[in-house]
Order: sequence, then C-alpha cells, then structure tokens
Amino acid sequence: MPRIEIRRLRYFIALAEELHFGRAAQRLNISQPPLSEQIRKLEEELGVRLFERTSRNVLLTEAGRIFLAGTYRALEEVERAATAASQAQRGMAGHLKAGYLASAGVTFLPSLLRHLRTVIPGLQFEFRQFSSSAALEALARRSLDVALVRTAFGNEAFASRVIHEDRLILALPYDHPLAREPELRLAQLHDEMFVLYPPNEGRVAYDVVQRACIQAGFVPRAVEFVEDVYGMLGLVAAGLGLAVVPGSIGGLRVAGVVFRELPDTSEKFALSLVWRKADETPLIERVVREICTGWAPGYYLDDAPGSP
Repeated sequence: MPRIEIRRLRYFIALAEELHFGRAAQRLNISQPPLSEQIRKLEEELGVRLFERTSRNVLLTEAGRIFLAGTYRALEEVERAATAASQAQRGMAGHLKAGYLASAGVTFLPSLLRHLRTVIPGLQFEFRQFSSSAALEALARRSLDVALVRTAFGNEAFASRVIHEDRLILALPYDHPLAREPELRLAQLHDEMFVLYPPNEGRVAYDVVQRACIQAGFVPRAVEFVEDVYGMLGLVAAGLGLAVVPGSIGGLRVAGVVFRELPDTSEKFALSLVWRKADETPLIERVVREICTGWAPGYYLDDAPGSP
C-alpha cells in the first residue's frame, strides 16, 4: 500500500473541487507546475488515473470520484487526531483511570464527574471502587492514575491533596432508644456495641473513630469490623450495633437506619486525592487542578432535584 503525503491529498481535493489547474493552484497559493507535478506523482503512487485532462477541461475519473470520497474521510480523521493530540498536550483530553471509596460513590463522585466532564470535555473515564489500601497498591502498580482515599501513607513516590474533611455522624437502628434524640453526644454511647472500620484495611478511619471515642471517655467495643460503609449500615439496620460514619453518608436513605449529629467531637474523616509524582502529565495536572481548586466538594444527594 503506497504511503501518500497529506499535502498531495490536499492538492488533489483542491483540483477535484475546482476542476481547473489555474484556480486550484491559486487557491493553494502555489504555481501551476508544482501542482501538476504533485498530482502526477499521486497518480503514479496509486497506480490509477484520477483525472481526464483535455486542452479545455479537467474531469474526475470514476476512480477519482471514489478516491475523493475516501480522501475527505481520511483528512477528517487526520484533523480529529490532530485536535485530540493538541487537547492531550494541553490536558484537555485523554483516558483517566481512577479509584474511589464506596462512600464517595453516591456522594462526592457524581458531582466531581459532572464537573470534570464540563471542564475537560475530551476526558474519558475508567472508574473502579477500591478500599483505600487497595487503591494505593493499584496506584503503585500503575493500574490507576489517581485515587480518592482516606488512608494515610508515607510513599515518597506519591503526591496528595486533602480535598474534603467530613464530619462524624452516628448511624443507629431506627428502633434504638437513642434514635428519638435529635443529636447525641459520644459520651452517651460508652455502653453501646459498635460496627467499626477494620484496624488494618481501614486504619485511618478506624483511628479517627477510636480517637473520638477516647476523647469522650471510652474505648468503643466492636461487635464486627467492616470495611465497606454500606456493609456497616446493613449491620446497623439489623440491630447488631451502632456505627460512626462520614457525614456525607447522612444524605442516604437506608431502610432501618437513622443518622444523628455528633456535635461534641472535632475529629474529621479526610478524603484525599493521590497520584504518582512521576506521572504528572498535562492531563493529570489538569485533573488534579480541577479537583483541588475548580471543584467545590458537595454532597450530590443534597444537590439533586427533589432531595430532602
């Protein structure tokens, strides 16, 4: 298959549309002899005659008409590819692999994605749910480009930014005696059993809850350790215990579960964006900038039409 110069394709289109060497040359801002030479070379490369030439007329052959249709499509693809390359160079397009926590899936993630789709219209997403530790492992393996995590880390290959600090709220069964209270103090819960984040996979979240309870004068007693916040809420709904969860979760409607504020603690669940320092490409830099400075974290459930 011959390798055809894009310049010759453009020359061919000009002549095919003008059907006059003089006008086509003027349109291309070249003289007529170079145009004739390039058309001749194009026909030689293809092994077909594209034009019928007479002393008065230039006409497309049947082969020329077929080649013209394909040439239009080819140049459109070249232009699209050039635009995509330019957008990628400016961080305006590309493929992003990101990991996120379950608790962010229906709270922060929808509004974040809406924002990124608006400001980076050429961005293609591939999102997967992970625990914090699993997301960081995937980031180190280069299976992810960025991750939303709660886990602290000391990997010098990573860069990070805290993008939101979530207050602590209490999840309890709807029929629990304390469910009638509009807000609670942690000190009231010293005799309760808790569904806790695990001390290994969910280490940071576990530590946050431990510190809050210790400051209230007790160490929480665990009935079960569950990494996934939705699994925690399921056990709470079943009446197995209480759970301290991020405030953003309070916008969910979970059958059998009520949420109450905990105004007596200053502890927060921090949500961080993490990426590899070595991969600060224009796209990653743009995504990080938009998430950290262009996007205002908000609970999607609170913003949606018809939300309570």
